[in-house]
Amino acid sequence: MRTSRSTKRLNEIIHKENTLLCKLFRKSAFLRQLNAEISVFLPTSLQDQCQVANISRTELTLHVRSATLLTRLRLIQKPLLNQINQYHSWANISKLTVKVRPERKKNATMASHHLQRNQFIADTIEETASHCHDKGLQDALHSLARHITHPERDG
Repeated sequence: MRTSRSTKRLNEIIHKENTLLCKLFRKSAFLRQLNAEISVFLPTSLQDQCQVANISRTELTLHVRSATLLTRLRLIQKPLLNQINQYHSWANISKLTVKVRPERKKNATMASHHLQRNQFIADTIEETASHCHDKGLQDALHSLARHITHPERDG
């Protein structure tokens, strides 16, 4: 059970100026704002595919979803850095680091894809079994197809 004292402490930790958590929240907010500002300088095809990951005194780190986008970003790197430095008077960015960070598929999507692939494999094995003349091999193929679609039954 939470007490008002523990809630108060958590609130102090989050909002107190010198805590690490407060600094992380501020940096996160700053990076989100910077991401929105920098996306304006990017071609429309790159705006949703590029994310500001970090910024230091002279280096800006961006994440993109594919190597193709990384190459496209490299082609506009110098004009992009010039625009950022002109727009932000405080910026003295001389290096752009771009890293590929593919978008992760959601577990449900992956599981659905896995089930569809298994069903396709099982159907192909069943089709092969229906054309097989050897009774023993035909039974083994049917058993394999059943095991692929329902592995818990063979357990």
